[in-house]
Amino acid sequence: MESERNFEESFYKAPYSEGCPGCNRIEPQPEGLIIVYEDDKFRVHQDYALPIPGMMVVESKRHIKSISDFTPEELNRYSLVLRKVRDALGSIGVENATLIQEEKSSHFHAWFLPIYPWMANVTSGKLRNIQEIFDYAKGNMVTDQHISEVEKATKAIKEYMESE
Repeated sequence: MESERNFEESFYKAPYSEGCPGCNRIEPQPEGLIIVYEDDKFRVHQDYALPIPGMMVVESKRHIKSISDFTPEELNRYSLVLRKVRDALGSIGVENATLIQEEKSSHFHAWFLPIYPWMANVTSGKLRNIQEIFDYAKGNMVTDQHISEVEKATKAIKEYMESE
């Protein structure tokens, strides 16, 4: 009996990765999920599950779970990448963002969640209810219009990252 394959699906309704999303990303990806920055330690791209323009994921290439596992070089590079991504978000008009980090995945990663006015309506003005924002995006923003906005933002962020 053949074992079941484990694919992660993106908001494009297409396979994003097989197994570990950090290691086994399926290429090429649509324009909204292109890698906007990559070096030997980190990769930055739009979150594949949430069509929120500018929701960037900064992930380690190494299998580590915590910022506590960073080498001194990784820690220094991480702070520089975070700054660069935040500046790129500012270049597309994102005035405020929340940085989210978790330690459940096999690859350390953090998200920049741009704060948009519509989010206050979804969370009754309490932006600490981030899961409500995620659920709303998954349920209401997987449309051609929103995906087009993600693609436009991703392209602009990549251009900014490459120009710096």
